[in-house]
Amino acid sequence: MSLSAALDNVVASLAYHKPVWALFHCALGATGVWLLRRRPPLDAKSSVLRALAWTVAALGYAALAALVTGNPFFAINMVAHAVFIHAPVIALYLAVRLSARGAKAAWALVAVALVAIAVDAFVIEPTSLTVRRLTVQSAKLTRPLRAVVLADLQFDRFDEHTRSALRLAMAERPDVLLLPGDYAQLPNARGAAALRREANAFLRSIRFGAPLGIFVVEGNVEWEPGWEALFEGLDAQLFTAQRRVETGDLVVTGMGLRESGSPSLTIASEPRFHIAIGHAPDFALGDVRADLLVAGHTHGGQVQLPIVGPLMTLSAVPREWAAGNREVRLSDGRTLVVSRGVGLERGAAPRLRFRCKPEVVVIELRPAR
Repeated sequence: MSLSAALDNVVASLAYHKPVWALFHCALGATGVWLLRRRPPLDAKSSVLRALAWTVAALGYAALAALVTGNPFFAINMVAHAVFIHAPVIALYLAVRLSARGAKAAWALVAVALVAIAVDAFVIEPTSLTVRRLTVQSAKLTRPLRAVVLADLQFDRFDEHTRSALRLAMAERPDVLLLPGDYAQLPNARGAAALRREANAFLRSIRFGAPLGIFVVEGNVEWEPGWEALFEGLDAQLFTAQRRVETGDLVVTGMGLRESGSPSLTIASEPRFHIAIGHAPDFALGDVRADLLVAGHTHGGQVQLPIVGPLMTLSAVPREWAAGNREVRLSDGRTLVVSRGVGLERGAAPRLRFRCKPEVVVIELRPAR
């Protein structure tokens, strides 16, 4: 992603709750000035204590923003701005003001590290599209097949990143395409309709499809009638409720958003290789007897920290499953694949990824030896 595109993303996320956004930054900036300039004079120890006090204030202001707006994603965005806009300035100020060489170097390192992480998270990683390849074997298969998963396209502009993911999926020559929800995300129906028309024209131009079909389930952003227009004119099976479809050597059970989020869902086994696809991965906690379970929704957390893993998954499945870094081998030879997705959470959320690159998942289905 170019720097200008990253800035456009930041500005777009700030189109929500502008008065609260302005108050947050003013309050946080004033708190930083007061803490840094108050007596006693700065030294290494007091600089750390004041930085900790500022951090507590930032979290408190973000919590207050969540209460005022009723939008937790907006509060997360404010925390991101505190970390990557205000904090580097404070760290640089401390590096200049402090006299002890060790403290100066430490705060300078903090400033540089935060800027470097911000560049990676907001500019580099959101469009660093990867291909994750895995193999699933089953005695139910009589011939090799290739399934391609495109989860959480989640675009508010039909940009080159989204186009690249769709072209990449077609370049893999899939036998079946699996789309686990969340496509165009805009706050107003008119803008979303125009965006879907643009995307649909592109899909038709690249002949988006597969011999065994396209299987499309609804996600969280398909909240209004008309989202199906994105796939108009394509050989696509769309699911807003649980339904079973036979296609060639496969049986595919697609589900609506409600079923995908149910940890008590029951789906029977099939004599043929059986794929169950839903938006949220929570259905994998139920008695789902499919051979391959496919989901999205979590975005891998968008931010993954060493040891900790994803900070937020919005799912009941274990964090290791929701991270989307590898397939999960369930009991009875079943396999769960949770994709990290292609796009980002839009609206008032921060448009970033860290240690969690977007992906297209290619699954080679092979007959068991």
